[in-house]
Amino acid sequence: MNRKIRLLIGVLALQGCLAGVLYVTRNSTGAYQPNESLLNIEAGAFDKITIEEKDKPALTLQKTNDQWILPGHFQFPADPAKIKSIVEKLVDMKKPWPLAETRKAKKLFKVTEKEFEKKITFLKEDKVVQTLLIGTSPGYRKVHVRVPDSSKIYAIEFNTYQASTDPVAWENKDFLHLDRHQVSRIIMPSFTVANGENGFSLQDMQEGQELNENEMGQFITKMTNMSFKEVLGTEEKPAYNQSQPDLQYSVELTTGQKIDYVFSQPKGEDHYVLKPSHTPYYFKFSSPPQKTSADKLTQKK
Repeated sequence: MNRKIRLLIGVLALQGCLAGVLYVTRNSTGAYQPNESLLNIEAGAFDKITIEEKDKPALTLQKTNDQWILPGHFQFPADPAKIKSIVEKLVDMKKPWPLAETRKAKKLFKVTEKEFEKKITFLKEDKVVQTLLIGTSPGYRKVHVRVPDSSKIYAIEFNTYQASTDPVAWENKDFLHLDRHQVSRIIMPSFTVANGENGFSLQDMQEGQELNENEMGQFITKMTNMSFKEVLGTEEKPAYNQSQPDLQYSVELTTGQKIDYVFSQPKGEDHYVLKPSHTPYYFKFSSPPQKTSADKLTQKK
């Protein structure tokens, strides 16, 4: 019996401690406005975003000439859709009912200026506009947050993976995409595909053969919608083995521009490296976009 009483007293004491940590006074929550913005900033009020995470290098996104880039990652263009998604979500976020505002709660939920899971800072001309401290997660797709100029702690719907500090996660994977309507010819090692009034067709098609429209459609899609794994930088390295290409071809555009593509496989590696002629960047691929033949693009009449 004594053991049960002690256990009950312990539970009540724990509940009392939690209540003390999470307690918000009537005066502090009386000013709560359900439609009040969490960050109180507008989308155009900043031109730089930094994301910090413990024991990892900070990530910086910089807006230059109306384009977001990764200044610490070869100045490579960032994914505009990804940035738009996170900016709109946070800028439009309304304050939910505050959970707590005590010092103990800040430490418990890891939303102090020194201890946090992630920290997102919005800047304009290198001056801080607003900061969001992201702490522990109370549940699936939810995090505890706080802005430094307020003691109130909130739980909002947010996936921390959206605020990754890995620059690869922010790369614009559509960077190599081409508008198929602007493609004039694709010159492969053993055949050429031309874009005419009736669409894409195989040049010098053999007698008794006709175009396999399904295969041609897949071929054009793969050649114009290439998505790489990651950017390797702008420096040519002997390890890339570009002097011994695995696949080399060209694409001519209606503007008159010709783009040469060189795929090579580094020795002892299972990935490939692409160097297009119209950009200084090298790209990592799992495999070349297409190893096909003219026979696959045609069929018997």
